[in-house]
Order: sequence, then structure tokens, then C-alpha cells
Amino acid sequence: MLDKELIAVDSHCHAGESWYEPIESLRYHLDKNQITKAVLIGHMGAYDNNNYLLECKNKFRDRYAVVGVFDWDNFFNRKENIRNLRLDGLDGVRISAKAIIKPEYRSVLEIISELGLAISCLGEWPEFNVKPFMEIAAANPDLNIVIEHLAGIGSNVDYQNEYCQKSSKFSDYSNIYIKIPGLGEINTKPNILFRKSAFDNKTEHLLEITLRNFGSERMMWGSDYPPVSSREGYSNSFNDILNSDVFQNHSDLHNIIGMTAHKLFWKNNL
Repeated sequence: MLDKELIAVDSHCHAGESWYEPIESLRYHLDKNQITKAVLIGHMGAYDNNNYLLECKNKFRDRYAVVGVFDWDNFFNRKENIRNLRLDGLDGVRISAKAIIKPEYRSVLEIISELGLAISCLGEWPEFNVKPFMEIAAANPDLNIVIEHLAGIGSNVDYQNEYCQKSSKFSDYSNIYIKIPGLGEINTKPNILFRKSAFDNKTEHLLEITLRNFGSERMMWGSDYPPVSSREGYSNSFNDILNSDVFQNHSDLHNIIGMTAHKLFWKNNL
């Protein structure tokens, strides 16, 4: 049973009409796990899906925040005025780590920062582990950048080792946040499965290092629904983090399970 004092927020999930599952499928998992709110992340290439996500947000007031996606290359090629971007109703914008460091994105970042929106930033570890990415954060101190999927390390052992060695650089940037996924995203599936959690403690050091370098105030859990259903499953993703020995400090757990995401994506409702 979830502690009644906790605000539970899933900071990374998808819904759609032509790809992934409809919002009703996500609602089932949220309700089953007593999760109060969710951040709907636009999936890349599904630019029209922004409207569907906003409809979901408006239909279920205060339950969903929306992070939209845009065809930036097409926008720049048409040389449109950056002020023409349709950002009304959005709580964030999704931009890749590879793209965010490009000079043509500077005006985009300024607008996003002015509006107080967060950036959900996708990529793999080598794209975050570069000086230009850190320079973007330093040059835009009022712009909150949320690194997705534990910096894209996945179950790649080389990425994980480098992350352990070099992620301390993020500790100096108060505007860089990070999403921690379920353990199925950073482990390989065991050959033999039992009824208890599928994962032992071999990757808990990744969670410990993340807590040390970011602090719980800049960490948030995100299920990656519905892709998580092809890994350990939604409830397991949530419960493995909720019950992790690393996060048994009540304040840390409170932040990671919901408060950090709530403060970032529901600013107008606090």
C-alpha cells in the first residue's frame, strides 16, 4: 500500500492513437498502482499527437502534464518565426541531446525558458557526456533540462561504467534533472524468473551514484509506458524503485516517486 503522504507521479509515459496505447490503458495502470499523475511525453515523429495528448490533459484536469514534440528541422528549413511555435497548453518540450547543442536551437531554448517550460531530453550516454551539453545548461540557468532514461545508459556495461565515473559533473548544475527508469531498462532479462523481483542488487550502485550526484530534488521515476510492458511490466517498474533499499529515506523517496516531477511539470498548480 502506497503511503498516503506520497504524491506519486509517473514522469515518463506515452499515449497515442496511431502508435502505442490510448490513454485509457495508461489510466488502468495509474489507478492500479495508486499513481496520482503522469507526464505524457510525445513520441518522436508523432507531431500531430500533441493535440491528442492535450485533449487528454483537458479531459482529465490536473492529472496529466504534456511534453510536446516538434519537427524542428522542417521548422528551421522554412525559416519560420520562432514565435509561431504552438506551445499553448504544454508543460514541456522534448528535444534530443544531439539537437539541443546546435546553434540554431538557441532561439528555441530562449522561448522555452521564457515560458517556464521544461525540456525532456532524450539520447544515449555519449551524447550527454560532452562539453557542449554542459555548456547549454550553464548558458541557460533558468532552463530546466530533464535527462531521460538514466542518461541512456541502458544495460550497456561500458556506458554504465562511464556513467559511474563521470556523472559527478552534473552535480554542479541545479537545472539538470534526471529520470530514473524501472530496473528492466538497465538490466538484462534473467534466464530464470521467479515470483519475486526479477533483478538482484547488481545495478543498485547506479541508483546510489545518481542519488549522490543529483540529489533526490533533481530525480524522478518514469515508467516508459507502454514499452515497459515488454520488459518487467508497469507495476514491477514502480515497485522496484518504491521498495529499493537506496531510496528508503522518506524525503528522498517522496521526491523521486513524485514531488520532483510535480514541482517541475505542474508549476501553475502548486
